[in-house]
Amino acid sequence: MAFSSSGSSSLDTEVNTCSKECLKSYQTLQKQYDQQREILNKANLEIIAYQLGLESLETRIVVHQKNKAVFEEDITFLKYDVKVRDNSITELKNQLEESLEEKDDLKLKLAKFKTSSKNLTNMINSQISPKDKTGLIYDSQLNERDLNNKSDVFKSASDSSVNESEEDNNQANDRYKAGEGYHAVPPPYTRNFMPPKS
Repeated sequence: MAFSSSGSSSLDTEVNTCSKECLKSYQTLQKQYDQQREILNKANLEIIAYQLGLESLETRIVVHQKNKAVFEEDITFLKYDVKVRDNSITELKNQLEESLEEKDDLKLKLAKFKTSSKNLTNMINSQISPKDKTGLIYDSQLNERDLNNKSDVFKSASDSSVNESEEDNNQANDRYKAGEGYHAVPPPYTRNFMPPKS
């Protein structure tokens, strides 16, 4: 019995030593498990955070792609608008240049018309004597000096009384004669004016 008692005490010590070792190993394993579990939980939280960040990035990418498409359309529209405005500006510049050229041409024509009108008036005034001007619209334009100058009146009278039959046949001189059916204002200029014969 002593043997058995010594055997049971050795077994108790073996079980106790085994259980102590098991407890130590269990405790170390438990610590490692807890550490790994904590690391796993942190990793799971990081994964969730990364997934949320990835989803937000994906939504941002989608928004940026939509914005990019909208901005590209806006850029295309603005480029077209700029092109249309450039074309209209070019067209308006061309119209302005044409208008300025036309204005210069009209100024030149007006100056030529004034010069030719002045020359024509001078020519008509030089061809009509003061005696012939009396009774016409030129009455108000004659100076008394013209009528008092007897030599001019005599010269124009001798010029106009060269041949009365020729004057009657001459239409250009007839229109300046005062008579039946004639008015004080001569008819408009018709380009067939013939100067009086000298």
